[in-house]
Amino acid sequence: ATDIKGNVYITGWTVSYSGIATSGAYQSYYAGGNNFGDAYLAKFNGNGSILWATYFGGKGDEDAYSVAVDSSENVYITGVTNSISGISTARTYQTLLNGDENAFLAKFNVKGKLVWATYYGGNNEEIAYGVSIDWAKNVYITGYTRSKVGIATNGAYQTAIGSFENSFMAKFRSTGELQWATYFGGKSECGGY
Repeated sequence: ATDIKGNVYITGWTVSYSGIATSGAYQSYYAGGNNFGDAYLAKFNGNGSILWATYFGGKGDEDAYSVAVDSSENVYITGVTNSISGISTARTYQTLLNGDENAFLAKFNVKGKLVWATYYGGNNEEIAYGVSIDWAKNVYITGYTRSKVGIATNGAYQTAIGSFENSFMAKFRSTGELQWATYFGGKSECGGY
């Protein structure tokens, strides 16, 4: 992703114990994981020089699949985690891991410090592959789920899962509250990117 000043952001996963976080980063250490390790977020200027970078994760596995930047240079990443700690902040939408693994959504400020983070998911498995921001700074994530509960909100377009695996879309305020969420899919498997 890029911001209005031409800075560039990348995210993903790492199993490196060094060479990732910069001095003063939100999370300067590798926390663990057996497969993917920790997620990371890095910001570069338009000339390719690193401005800051941080790990993000607990003692389980995290993988960040998508990054987006709003007009105030706040940065959002989304992906998947199976860590029971080190992810959510207090008073966010979902503070505990449900099921085997859940999606996550995390917001960082212009200096790379965590503003808030939340799990999103039900009692089975979710992975969020995409994040986007609208003109009012609402945040949208999409991916797939295998959970029968904990996904759709009341009155959503599709309130029940249609098969073993469906897409989902969820809308959050910039302050981390869930506004609505829906399944999307038929009687065959469906995933969202």
